[in-house]
Amino acid sequence: MRILWLCNVIIPQIQKVIHQREGNSGGWLVDTFEQLMEEDVSLAYCAPLNDRKKITKAAYKKAVFYGFQTEKRKVYRYDQSLEKKFRIILDEFRPDIVHIFGTEYPHALAMVRSFHNPQKTVIHIQGLIFFWGGVYRAFLPAKVYYGVTIRDIIRLDNIALQKKKFDRRGKYEILALKGVKNVMGRTEFDKAATKKINPSLKYYYCPENLRKEFREEKRNWKKETCEKYSIFMSQGSYPIKGLHLALEALCQLRESFPNIKLYVAGYDLFTFKRLNKVLRTGSYANYIRKMIKKWELQKHVVFLGELSASEMIERYLNSHVYILPSVIENSPNSLCEAMKLGVPSVASDVGGVSSLLEHGKEGYLYPANEPYMLAYYIQQIFENDLLSQKLSQCAKERMDKMSNVKKNIECLIEIYQDINSSGKSQYL
Repeated sequence: MRILWLCNVIIPQIQKVIHQREGNSGGWLVDTFEQLMEEDVSLAYCAPLNDRKKITKAAYKKAVFYGFQTEKRKVYRYDQSLEKKFRIILDEFRPDIVHIFGTEYPHALAMVRSFHNPQKTVIHIQGLIFFWGGVYRAFLPAKVYYGVTIRDIIRLDNIALQKKKFDRRGKYEILALKGVKNVMGRTEFDKAATKKINPSLKYYYCPENLRKEFREEKRNWKKETCEKYSIFMSQGSYPIKGLHLALEALCQLRESFPNIKLYVAGYDLFTFKRLNKVLRTGSYANYIRKMIKKWELQKHVVFLGELSASEMIERYLNSHVYILPSVIENSPNSLCEAMKLGVPSVASDVGGVSSLLEHGKEGYLYPANEPYMLAYYIQQIFENDLLSQKLSQCAKERMDKMSNVKKNIECLIEIYQDINSSGKSQYL
């Protein structure tokens, strides 16, 4: 079989080949790509690349890479010129199947239209922008949702306008999903949401490999070695990740645990020492700053910056509790990584989260708009060592089963074979 992947990011091993600065992008795709090249398939990796050339081609082991030119400012708009670029790539590689990872960007629709073979196209759900836009307000006060900063005025991009961008991208997403016959995911939400958009879709359950660093980590979370009363969030830079809701829970918990700390991976939304950083501050970051100051949480919130996989592992293992306070998630890998390491976890019961974590057995679920319940479950873990150890063990056992690389690759190959057996190839 000849498989063409359309991805949103370039994985590090290909970044090295094309002499691009290597980052942490790609997540679980990195190892899946390597494993798939050991199978009886020919593989092409296609992704956006900011380059002067219309199409950049490179070889990596037995695979080929195609980078197509995009403009950063237009990445959320439909670029019809991509259809021509994709047809050039498709005519050269002649894939049996096109596997599109995510519908977050309009280039997914351009590939659907260019390949024009719904039976041999499969979309892998990574996030559903149409549903994200519907909850982007994330229980924020009206003055914050509609408020503006200097940065927002210059970029025409406050929270309300960000929602409109999500809504616009959601329309392209719907067209892409209506233009194919196959979709794959790993949660009930993936299935229900995509079937709502296109009832005729054939849904395939496909487990995802965790990053190699997490699968091979020998250490497990232990109450004795973690930082007592510490909480970890893996993201918090925009509203739907729910940092503002986590701060409400933190404020409540501080009364009982005066040494409590919340560690947040990613961009520092609080410390702005330079004027140019202040001028680049959006409405949400500004709101987070005000909340931290108002509730005097300066000593209780730590922003960690971007973390590598190994740094993430250290932070997970050093934390007393991992939390996922998002207002929407389809299949959060960060939760799976926490569970794989055995970190007691509390997550909002949204989207596909309940397909990954069983409430009361492997962690706790709570209603996203009730941060006092988040605080309640965190406190249960803080105060009960036997409970935290039980949650840890059950969570790890579940993820050990879900992260079986051999079985996961076999499942993916079986999906490809089933899709390949349906319909006719246009490259005969």
